[in-house]
Amino acid sequence: KQYLRARYAAIVIQCFYRRVRAKRQLKQLKIEARSAEHFKKLNVGMENKIVQLQKKMDNK
Repeated sequence: KQYLRARYAAIVIQCFYRRVRAKRQLKQLKIEARSAEHFKKLNVGMENKIVQLQKKMDNK
């Protein structure tokens, strides 16, 4: 009985640790996803600006 209680306690601790690690990883992935989206939006804006400038140069 004592063995089962100790085993259960070890499993609970392992689950807790894995949950903490998973939350950290998820948080990091969300931050990376947000920053990637931000850079994509900036990139699209810059591309549009380049196209506009090229059209202006072609018209002159």
